[in-house]
Amino acid sequence: MARKPAERPTEVSVEAMIKALSARVEGQQRALKVTRKALDGLAVALEAGAAGERAALGHVERLRGAALEGELGEARDGLAVAVEAHLEGQRRAVRAALMGSLRQLSSEAGVELVRLGDAPPTVLLAPLEVELDFEAGKARLSYARRVVAEVPCEAEAIVEARQRAIDAIRDEALPSEQFFDLLRRAYRLVLTLQGLAEGERVELVDLLMPLSVLREALASWRGVERIRVFPRHLLSYQLQRLRREGMLERDGVRIDLGAATGGSTRNKRDVLFVPTSPTEGQYYLTIRMEAR
Repeated sequence: MARKPAERPTEVSVEAMIKALSARVEGQQRALKVTRKALDGLAVALEAGAAGERAALGHVERLRGAALEGELGEARDGLAVAVEAHLEGQRRAVRAALMGSLRQLSSEAGVELVRLGDAPPTVLLAPLEVELDFEAGKARLSYARRVVAEVPCEAEAIVEARQRAIDAIRDEALPSEQFFDLLRRAYRLVLTLQGLAEGERVELVDLLMPLSVLREALASWRGVERIRVFPRHLLSYQLQRLRREGMLERDGVRIDLGAATGGSTRNKRDVLFVPTSPTEGQYYLTIRMEAR
């Protein structure tokens, strides 16, 4: 049986080799250009410290996306890992420094700082909760689950904003006796608008607009072009204060709040959170004011 002639290996032309090498060189040139730009940006971002963290991470991602080969690729990977470790250390140092300063300043102001959680970082400076958004450089101060102030994520700014928010709530709040009467008028107005009888339940948040109108003197209505809705957090504060001062009943009329349960709490626009302590409270859905 005759043997087949051996197949000759496919020969690659010099022209094809040149094209292939040229393509690789061009690819590396593009990668080097991207790398150079990312390195320059990374250096500037790192000089900015914590304020440049987001930009630095963006430049690291661009570095990783550059198709570098061989030792350059290995060096790039090592740099990316080192930068991420540096940023993590910087992040921890910034947070620790802020927490230390915040604890000291709050203590000097006679306020205890209590850590509530880490995702997101949240502390209690009673009666306000403070959410620390390090990435955005913002601190959000809340009362009764409603944001009442947003300031730079700096200890002094946070402590000052807390006091301003407390002062503003107390200045705007009405004495409990006066608020009880205002709440009753608002409740009756909602009953009238909905065609309900005295003592029936209405949704608590439906009282916000009547409260906004009724707290203004009748003589001032003619000059009003825009009404500021009664703040939710202020209604929460006033109800909490009524309870604290034993004023849920007055002149033979008692306030009965209906708790929100299950799915009714999903839409926070329909319910109101009323604190019972600096860290606890209850969502309420309805209210009725009934004669005893």
